[in-house]
Amino acid sequence: ILVPASTLSIFQVDISDQILHGLLFGLLFALGMNVFQVLFIRLLKKPLHLTTVEQASSIYPNAVNMIIPLVAYMLGEEWLIYVIPFMIIQTVMMFTHAKSLFSGEPISIRSIVLNVPIICAVIGFIMMILRIQFPDVISIPLAEMKTMLGPFAMLIAGMLIAGTDMPTMIRRKRIYLVLFLRMILTPAVILVILLILNHALGVTGMIQDGKSIILIPFLASCAPAASLVTQFAQLYDNDAKYASAINIITTLFTIVTMPVMVFFYEQLL
Repeated sequence: ILVPASTLSIFQVDISDQILHGLLFGLLFALGMNVFQVLFIRLLKKPLHLTTVEQASSIYPNAVNMIIPLVAYMLGEEWLIYVIPFMIIQTVMMFTHAKSLFSGEPISIRSIVLNVPIICAVIGFIMMILRIQFPDVISIPLAEMKTMLGPFAMLIAGMLIAGTDMPTMIRRKRIYLVLFLRMILTPAVILVILLILNHALGVTGMIQDGKSIILIPFLASCAPAASLVTQFAQLYDNDAKYASAINIITTLFTIVTMPVMVFFYEQLL
């Protein structure tokens, strides 16, 4: 309920050429970062003997729950529109690629077409283009629900911690391999690629506020392992407790790793 409501609320802005250009620009980098994460971890799968849970946890960040409140706090509510491209791309990949990893079934287009957040994104985009605004009786509750994402994500993390034998789980050494891949190595490599692109093409200066727009998908790439991985693991009976422990450990370490990655981004780009 919260994610579709937030999606609709985010699109309730006055459209302009700058916003459209920013959305397309952000979509390009969101797509690039998501595809890179899949290919990068796939390359490491065999040499590191990654299980399905480890592979999915290393690829997919908990972007929606984490990034919407972070962007609102760091950059302001008006920047939330640029979260949508990463959210759409990741949602599509989660319900196709990630679901296929756990189920062993071929990728289904039906999973995309009938996905509620994507449907809401399409509705919200059409309303934005046509300049259709919800009345206050709808828009105000939607905006209030958007502010619940951050606290709700923490409630879920607390529920996971309460239901997990953490002393046993934290002794599993491979958790720290996934932690390193998800929270340090992947964002660091993405940052290096961004530095190369900026040096060669000046990508941050291609459009107005380009550096801040690129920061948003980069923030998403630094987020902890997606909680949806745990849900897929439960659904397909694939070591759900391990997936939950990975989600918890990576969420805790976000307190340190994300500020460090953002610091280097701000200093180097």
